[in-house]
Amino acid sequence: IYEGTNGIQAMDLVMRKLTLNGGEPIRDMLAEVAATVAACGESDDERVKAIAGPLEAARAAAEESAGWLVERMGSAASDAAAGAAPFLRLMGLLVGGDLLARAAIAAARQAASGEGDTPFLNAKVATAHFFATQLMPQAASLGQATRQGSAPLYAIPDDVLVA
Repeated sequence: IYEGTNGIQAMDLVMRKLTLNGGEPIRDMLAEVAATVAACGESDDERVKAIAGPLEAARAAAEESAGWLVERMGSAASDAAAGAAPFLRLMGLLVGGDLLARAAIAAARQAASGEGDTPFLNAKVATAHFFATQLMPQAASLGQATRQGSAPLYAIPDDVLVA
């Protein structure tokens, strides 16, 4: 089920969702992430500030990959299809990182004002910081994998494959 479901969702994301309304939804989402990056950079909390770089790198990888995929859909659809699974994982990291960053911004502000459960709020910031520094850096590699095209999938000749 894992491979089939992920493959179906990846193909739907690339072949249908990416070009929906002329690409407006992906552009809007990337703009929202850019706003989160800016808000992280303006934070007084150093852990939140540290999220800005990895989040921006993931946003840039997604933007570059989305553009490449759309271009390839018009000229080499098999290349776009080959990049669908890593692009899905890239987008998962980006969206997860953006949501965690937003939570960290709010938690840091609330903790700084002395409101709320400080240990809980600090845990929110620590979780987002961990995700940004330990998981989001994978986005750049997933972007590269997205843009490899289909040739590596066909590198082994059919007569060499064991049935």
